Amino acid sequence: MRRNMILRKSILALMVIGWQLCTTLSLSAGQRFSLSFSGGLNYLTVGDTNAYLDGFNRRFSFVPDRLETFHSGVDLNAEIGYRITPRLEVAIGLGLVRDGLTGNDLITKFQYVREDHYRVDVSVKTIPLQLVLHYRLGGSARFSCGVHAAVFFNWASWTMRTDHGGTYFYSNQSQYWNSERETATGQGIGFSAGGRGEWKLGKHAAFTVDLVGRYAPLRNFSGQRQLYYDQIGTIPSATLLSTAGELWFFEYYDTALGRWAWELGVGGRPVGPGVRNVSRATVDFSGLALRTGLLFRF
Repeated sequence: MRRNMILRKSILALMVIGWQLCTTLSLSAGQRFSLSFSGGLNYLTVGDTNAYLDGFNRRFSFVPDRLETFHSGVDLNAEIGYRITPRLEVAIGLGLVRDGLTGNDLITKFQYVREDHYRVDVSVKTIPLQLVLHYRLGGSARFSCGVHAAVFFNWASWTMRTDHGGTYFYSNQSQYWNSERETATGQGIGFSAGGRGEWKLGKHAAFTVDLVGRYAPLRNFSGQRQLYYDQIGTIPSATLLSTAGELWFFEYYDTALGRWAWELGVGGRPVGPGVRNVSRATVDFSGLALRTGLLFRF
C-alpha cells in the first residue's frame, strides 16, 4: 500500500514536471531566439572632464566668455537573446556610448597686454559588452512590457585637444601658438537596469522603446600627451614633445592668476608644493539613455 502511494506521488510529480516543461517549451521553434537593434540619445554625468571645463571658466571669471560642458550624445545597442521561459530571456549585447564637444572656444584679454584664444575639443567613448536579463511583465496581443538588468565590461577611451593661441600687443605684436593632444584608454565593469515596451509589427518583428539607467564610473586611464608649440618669429617650426602616463585630475596654484585651478591631463603623478587634491581622473558613463529600435524573433 505504501509502495503504491509512493508510486502515485512519483507519477504525479513527473506529470507536474512534464507540464512545466511543456509550458516552458510551448514557444514555437521560431520564437525562442531574438535579435534587436536600437539607438537613441543619452545623458551622461561625464565626471572630471566637465569639472575641469567648469573650473577653467572660474579660472578666468573676469571674462564673460565661457567654455561649455557636455552631457548628451549617441547611444547604440545590439543584442542576441534566447528565451528560457515565456517570460524570461537572456541576451548578449554590444553597445556604443559616445559623447563629445567640438568648437569650444574661450577668448581672454589681460589688461591690454595680450589676448589669448583657447579651443578645447573633448570626446569620451565606451564599447560595453553586456550580459542582459529580460523579464516580461505582461501585455496584450499587440503590446508587451518588461524590465531588464545587465552587467557589462567597458572598453573606454578619452581624448582632449586644447589649442591655445595668442598675441602680445607690445614688441611688434609677437604671436605664439601651442596645441595639446591627449588620448587615454581604460576598462572597467558597469551595471544597468531599465524597462522596455514592445509593439508587435507582425509575427516576427516588433518596435521597441527602452529607457535605461547606467552606472559606470571608470578610472585608471592611461595614454599619451603630445604638445606642439611655435613662438612665431623665435622658433622657425612647431616642436613636438611627447609624454606617457596616467590620466590625472588635480589642483595647482596658478601664480599668474593668484588662485588655485583644476587641471586634467595625461602624465606622471603631479607632485610639488603648488599641487593638491591629486587623484586618478574619473570618466563617468553613468546616466540615462532613451533608445528606439527593432526586435526580430525567430
